[in-house]
Amino acid sequence: MFSIATAAEDLSVSVETCRRRLADVSVTFGWTYDADSRVLYIPSWWTWNPPENQYVLAGNLKDLNEVPPCALTEAFACNLDTLDQSYHQTFAEGIAKRLRKGPGAQKQYQNLKQEKKQRTARGEAENEGVTSTIRPTDERLVSIAHEALSLIGASASIDEKIDTFYYFLSQQNYQPKPKRDDVISAIALAQSQRRTA
Repeated sequence: MFSIATAAEDLSVSVETCRRRLADVSVTFGWTYDADSRVLYIPSWWTWNPPENQYVLAGNLKDLNEVPPCALTEAFACNLDTLDQSYHQTFAEGIAKRLRKGPGAQKQYQNLKQEKKQRTARGEAENEGVTSTIRPTDERLVSIAHEALSLIGASASIDEKIDTFYYFLSQQNYQPKPKRDDVISAIALAQSQRRTA
């Protein structure tokens, strides 16, 4: 998480100056900033901060519990490009746990309100026909994710990947409908498998 106001204060510059400089740096390095959730996403994070082992990676992923739900969290969950292949399975499993577990108790109410607002804005059913019992490594879901990636490619946005996934899911009459977090996990795992093939 990143606060422009705090950064401006620390750097002794105005908030507007800090905002402009962050925009310049973000464009230069390919970073993305979500001002509403105050989340800064650095796609090359693992290049410069590789985990020493699987336990360190699992510990790193625990920090996601403190990040507000947003599209950037989902983008991070699908970005395995700069993470060593030997960690892909651990990453997919850790992401699935973190996305399902959600934020810490002190932020739970605030985040539930935000999630409800986001679901309503996207026009999704609140919880109708959705279950959380599906494992992210369910081979049927991973197979559907492979089909979706074959159609639109790994460079598509996370929303395009998810929409395409749900299209293929509807063609196969898969029941029960998986939660979005399970879909993201299946896509991440499929992307990992495609790289190792």
